[in-house]
Amino acid sequence: GQVRAGLERLGEMDRDTLVSFYGEGNSLLEMADDFDAPLGTIKRRLHVARKRLATQVEGLAAVG
Repeated sequence: GQVRAGLERLGEMDRDTLVSFYGEGNSLLEMADDFDAPLGTIKRRLHVARKRLATQVEGLAAVG
């Protein structure tokens, strides 16, 4: 639905971060290891990606 469409509009890093956490159920520590990035970076990426996804979904909801 709208979440999937929103995900498709995100950049690759945002999408990969959200899919890893929500889709695959990885922990932040697992993601830090997988993405070879510090934990703080993963937390920030997840926060930013969630905000971007919410903006995309709101835009899609307004359209149709």
